[in-house]
Amino acid sequence: MAGMFSDGHALPCLAFALVRGGLAASPLPWVAISEAEPPQGAVRSVVRGGEHLTGACRHSNCGSVMYSYSAADVVSEYTQDGRWFDPDWEDICEMYHAHGRPVGAQSGLAFLDVGANIGTFAIPMSQCLRHASSGAAGSVIAVEASPRHVDMLKANVNVNDASNILLFPYAVGDHTDHHVTLAVHPENNCITAAIPVPSFWETAEKLSAEMTTLDEIYRAYPDVMRRVLAMKLDVEGYEGRVVKGAHALLKEAPPCYLKMEVQEDWLKLAGTPAVDVLNKLRSYGFVSAWPGSIRIMHINNS
Repeated sequence: MAGMFSDGHALPCLAFALVRGGLAASPLPWVAISEAEPPQGAVRSVVRGGEHLTGACRHSNCGSVMYSYSAADVVSEYTQDGRWFDPDWEDICEMYHAHGRPVGAQSGLAFLDVGANIGTFAIPMSQCLRHASSGAAGSVIAVEASPRHVDMLKANVNVNDASNILLFPYAVGDHTDHHVTLAVHPENNCITAAIPVPSFWETAEKLSAEMTTLDEIYRAYPDVMRRVLAMKLDVEGYEGRVVKGAHALLKEAPPCYLKMEVQEDWLKLAGTPAVDVLNKLRSYGFVSAWPGSIRIMHINNS
């Protein structure tokens, strides 16, 4: 069954009407954030951009407060410069403004952010979904493996009152039976990789994260996962493993749009060459948004 919107058009990729339910107790809990202090040494900045899409203006003050790391990394440098790291969130936000809220849905649409880092995509998207909705606000499902990033993300959720973010502190892949080791890039703190990248794996600081799959999250929270209009997937070469562990989701209730990071060398290291990942996504109905691209894809509704 397709999702029907207030302007009368349908998106077959949305299956929100098939399941009803809430965020009941689950063996795969998300993090409820009421108070979260920034980690020691975190740098507080105001990031501006896209306020016409998010409504992130309080009186004469526009922008979002964001905490980031004092150590040099690309994401923190952008944040402390007052800019969002990835401006693609604005294009995705405009999709939500265009689609509105599904007719008959008790809640708004959802955005799935796999590899949420410190929240430079999740925070503006949470504001976008509150601003775009009429009635119940949409939700952001933010999944992040690094315990360090999770602490910073929790502080950013709290300071921006982003109560519509559901935070899942897990690594995601193609199985659920163990913890995974993450290596922190020594010169770029925002990169934590679960694959043995030769250039830094041996000397990198190691972290540990519990492993799950998108199918496990889907089974635990079907209502919100079936309302995902767009998904961002950026997990440092583990994208193919994530796709393998999302068979039920991508078969039964795929997002309409997918933004995916593609690092061919790292995908190959993970045992999932880029061409295989692309073919798997095509088998679920995804097509490139423009010829030759596998970074932005959408469901073929024809």
